[in-house]
Amino acid sequence: MSLSRQQKPSKLYDQLFEKQKPAADWVLKTKNAALFAEQGSGKTWITTAVIDELLDDEFEALLVVPLANLSTTWEDILEKLDVTVCRDWDSFKAANAPKIILVHYEALIPRRGKPKSDAAKLVKKIVPYPWSLVMYDESQRIKSRSSAQSRVAGRIKADCRRIILTGTPFDDLIDDPQEIWAQMRFLNPAILGTRWADYTDKYLQPTGYMGYKWKFRRGMLKRVLKKVSPYCLRLMASDIVDLPPIKYIYKPVTLRGEQARMYREMDQTMVTTVNGEDVTADLTLTQLVRLQQICGGFIKDDEEQIHEVGRAKMKKLIRLVERTEFPLVIFTKYRFEVAQIVSELTGGNRRISTIEGKTRKTRTQTIRDFQAGKIDIIVANAKAGGVGIDLFRSCVGIFYSCAHSYIDFEQAFKRLHRSGQKRTVKIYLLYAKNTVDKLIYEAILSKRDISAKVLRSFKKRLNQGDRIMARNKKTATKTEKTTEKAEKKEKAPGLKYGINEMSEAMGVAPAGVRVKLRNADIEKVGGRYGWETKAEMNEVIDAIKSKPKKDDD
Repeated sequence: MSLSRQQKPSKLYDQLFEKQKPAADWVLKTKNAALFAEQGSGKTWITTAVIDELLDDEFEALLVVPLANLSTTWEDILEKLDVTVCRDWDSFKAANAPKIILVHYEALIPRRGKPKSDAAKLVKKIVPYPWSLVMYDESQRIKSRSSAQSRVAGRIKADCRRIILTGTPFDDLIDDPQEIWAQMRFLNPAILGTRWADYTDKYLQPTGYMGYKWKFRRGMLKRVLKKVSPYCLRLMASDIVDLPPIKYIYKPVTLRGEQARMYREMDQTMVTTVNGEDVTADLTLTQLVRLQQICGGFIKDDEEQIHEVGRAKMKKLIRLVERTEFPLVIFTKYRFEVAQIVSELTGGNRRISTIEGKTRKTRTQTIRDFQAGKIDIIVANAKAGGVGIDLFRSCVGIFYSCAHSYIDFEQAFKRLHRSGQKRTVKIYLLYAKNTVDKLIYEAILSKRDISAKVLRSFKKRLNQGDRIMARNKKTATKTEKTTEKAEKKEKAPGLKYGINEMSEAMGVAPAGVRVKLRNADIEKVGGRYGWETKAEMNEVIDAIKSKPKKDDD
């Protein structure tokens, strides 16, 4: 008797590290699973192994992933499965199950006021569809309740298995309680509710200017974490592989002359002059941006023109690069800094390339060349160079400037500190003394500590080798005696043909056969399905196939 899909050993599961298998078991056991897996722990492989276990002849899944990960990660790994992977709705509908539609976040952002846009049409089709599985990779992308991506996720109607994946789910949960609510709204609406007003009434209180921000009421954060904890698993890369230590090294510089004068004026009066023209900051946030730009050696005026204002930090970077062995990765916040650094470091037989948001087409080749030893230095925009890439050939990362987001910071340096890294990772933090530079780094590392503390509440004791999957109960390696015993359980005593024989005849997994039998109101004999002759079984199969499709769903 040939094996059904559920009986076949899972190749991908068997290829997982032994320490990854309990996490895969947990995801399979948990219908609504948040896998908060640190970068380098292999969450993509774990999830794909889970999908492999779930495949049957009725399997239909929606996977939403970052555009940067779509081709370089997900398409490559899904090719290993016996499933049709589609990139658009028409090809998905035309394909036979099992099948997956793979879309990126930007494809689900309808243009405002354009109901006939491609994104709006796609959203209209996926929201009510009866999915078997919906998964969001890098779910921090839906942590803002008002974003288009988050609203679409919250509207998914299918009563199906749901998974979210991210290593950095929160920027700062204490300061922004919406981050957990928005992700849980998709994962399981019953956990914290679907209405923001209900969530705020129960757990939050207004704070900040005119009460436009929210914070947890006393004791409510613990209560929320207790409610969501059964659905969340924190998996550290160190749980899976032995990673070397990571060191943060501050590298101070001193601003002098015109650069120091401009910083002082912008800090004190929110106005400074460059080339005889005023540059203003009408908001505190704008002021912070201007101050950080001055520290980096440039500033944008009120007309968005860029002016170079000093070289203090650039000189420090050049000296550091000259004293550091290649390969290395330099992260920046601003695109102008990327171009400026490349211009300064080009020459001296250095092979330099960049990763920016606008270089998606060449991004994959750049990463491959770097990992293959064809590039010495990568200069990356921290946001563009922080998701879906491996840069562990280098053990040195330099932050020339840094965004205010802990998530972007963590995602960036974890490209170096991940599975495959054998050396101590050194992260150099360049900052101008007595400026906002160091305050930004300290704030980010403080957020990191807070997030780490919250995520520790999602750590679980996973029993390695505790298999909850059907494939381990019915594998091809079982003895003939055990197989015969299992087959007898699938049919009534004294009857020759049961679920397994019908599964083989119909080409449908046993679970699917049972559903069809129940929908067709077929009676059991002795508490189980079974038939004395093959002809009787075939009559039942014909009856099932003749049923209208709407009754079969």
